[in-house]
Amino acid sequence: MVNDLIENADEVFTGKGATLDQIKKAETDLGLGFAKDNVDNLSRYGSIMINGHELTGISKAEQDNVVKVKKNEKGYYDFIPATAYVVEDTQTDGIVIWQDASGALYKSTPDGDFTKFADSLVDYLKKFV
Repeated sequence: MVNDLIENADEVFTGKGATLDQIKKAETDLGLGFAKDNVDNLSRYGSIMINGHELTGISKAEQDNVVKVKKNEKGYYDFIPATAYVVEDTQTDGIVIWQDASGALYKSTPDGDFTKFADSLVDYLKKFV
């Protein structure tokens, strides 16, 4: 579970948990649905920085706000499915981590690669926690 990984991480900074209304508004603004594990994460933490990875969420900070980040990234990557949203902009070589409503995570690169690499947010967090 995401909560267990976050609580056992060496370095964690979290925001304030988002309300279900805030989460629904973000989904509406993006025209998609979040994966269940991400909804749980958003409602508990809002946004998270964990072991040097800054995950998007419901946040007033633009660099962490999932709606603003996706809208910014979508302009650069026309090959990204409309059903995917940004989990993390790694700030490394243009690599962006995306998730869809099924919970699957994908890595995109500026050269058009969009590859599934994890089945859930928990699987992704396990890579660096």
